[in-house]
Amino acid sequence: MKKVLFFFAALPLFFNTALADRKSAKEAKLSTTETVGAMKHTRRFRNFLSAARIAGLDDIVTIDHPITIFAPNDEAFAKLPPETVEYLLANPLELRKLLLYHIGYGRFTKKDLRQKKEVKTFHGRVILVDQDSEEFILNSSTLRLGTIKKHDRNIIVHEINEVLMPSEELPANNFQTVEYVDLSRYLGTWYQQGAYAAFFNLRCQGTKAEYSLKHHRIRVKNSCQLVNGKEKVDKAYAKVVDEISNAKLKVSFVPLLGYFGVGGGDYQIIHLDEEYTEAIVADRDRNTLFILTREREIAESKYEELVQIAVDQGFRPEYINRTPVYEVVEPTDTTDTTVGDSNDDDVVITDPVEADVIF
Repeated sequence: MKKVLFFFAALPLFFNTALADRKSAKEAKLSTTETVGAMKHTRRFRNFLSAARIAGLDDIVTIDHPITIFAPNDEAFAKLPPETVEYLLANPLELRKLLLYHIGYGRFTKKDLRQKKEVKTFHGRVILVDQDSEEFILNSSTLRLGTIKKHDRNIIVHEINEVLMPSEELPANNFQTVEYVDLSRYLGTWYQQGAYAAFFNLRCQGTKAEYSLKHHRIRVKNSCQLVNGKEKVDKAYAKVVDEISNAKLKVSFVPLLGYFGVGGGDYQIIHLDEEYTEAIVADRDRNTLFILTREREIAESKYEELVQIAVDQGFRPEYINRTPVYEVVEPTDTTDTTVGDSNDDDVVITDPVEADVIF
């Protein structure tokens, strides 16, 4: 077991924290950071640090970029089967891929991770994130994260006691949008059939969105029927940010300034049928998802088909909630939050959104 536990220990460590003070922030590499120095000092990451040297992580990970490291301790490496260890030692490229899967884009504290469903990694596949009481579930492994307290501004390290294994079955970091959207056909009314839960739609029953054109901007009007019988209306403006495909937009619900794109959230169209009768919209981090149709009610078989399209793009079915049917009877009491012009005589686009996410 000791041979497995310290299978990298005989290899020279490349960490020299004394060099960090002699380098500028742009020149400093991961190996020279205060964070790595703290990891070395604990003596619980000897295998991980030695493996990082073999894998050559310094050439792609610098302290200029915010990163999160899920660092397996020596106990975690000790759990690996001997044949896996031998394979990794004989194939440095595979070792590199494995370690890159433990490094995420962005610096996330445990509090941040509780708000996320996934973390994009340098490997190209995401780590799925869930929570269970005080513990985290990374992919299917329940782990208690121990955060290294001493760290650099852009780096945070969470100690884990299991080596995470990337898989082709895990979602890729990014998804594909549709090739082209004819915005004139996209305008009009859409009904929400399903969505990821978010703070702005937790109390919503039926939900619809209306999109229209006003002064060269797309006007958005989201109508949410609340459980108390009232209706909440939010208005926004959307701006196309990818004029080749028209499939990527920014939507802002910021009062008055929304017209100019201030506070715009990400809105990407990842599915749209040829007849413009069904659409799926999400943000690039997969934190929001909206399944939309022109019809107010659809068959369950059609809904399941649309859910599968979202799942094929890396979205998690367990988080997709079926939206109740939007009632056509006009509510008697309306709460109206308006962005910009309060006149409603112009057409609108479709889809409920959060101030930093969708349409």
